[in-house]
Amino acid sequence: MKILHFHGLGDGVEGPQVQSLKDVFGDQNVDCPDMNPFIQTYATDSILNKTKMKKKLEKCIDSCVSVQSRRIEEFQPHVIVACSWGGVIAVECVLRGIWNGPLILISCAFRHACNVKGLTNDEISELETSFAKNMRSPTVIIHGSEDRIIPIGHSTSLEISLRRNTKPVKCYVCQGKPHVISRYLVHETNLLVLFIIGLSIGLYE
Repeated sequence: MKILHFHGLGDGVEGPQVQSLKDVFGDQNVDCPDMNPFIQTYATDSILNKTKMKKKLEKCIDSCVSVQSRRIEEFQPHVIVACSWGGVIAVECVLRGIWNGPLILISCAFRHACNVKGLTNDEISELETSFAKNMRSPTVIIHGSEDRIIPIGHSTSLEISLRRNTKPVKCYVCQGKPHVISRYLVHETNLLVLFIIGLSIGLYE
């Protein structure tokens, strides 16, 4: 089982989720390409005005998608695990036809990124529908009920799009948990590993 991890803004290639997955599945079977150089450039340069922020965000997304696209081709993962910002990139990979395999989205920030880009709700809904139509494998969506950074409704919206398009999806709400739920998923519980195993045996198809 080969797992490709798309890290979030506060994590990196050596985050707790990555390390825990390596402990279970082995170093050679878990990879986490570094997106931080592009993220840091966006965070540093985008504070001047809204127009520049949108352009920098789009460039950052394109750069991160390029990194992950190359790694998907080289690493040939069986499942992608994407957290927060990583969820933005994972959804973009699906939209661009780069990935349609098993996917775990944790505190996915896709709708938030679309809001920053100035897209309307109708435009975002169209993208979510396209994402659902492009998926060919089950999706697991995980979100904390007390997330104050990315509202849980953002994940619910993706879940609804998948269900409307009769795509297999499993949604798990971490009751009482905030945006960052890495420790809960890999230390307090073993949920992330269980979801990965569930995908590998076709539990959510």
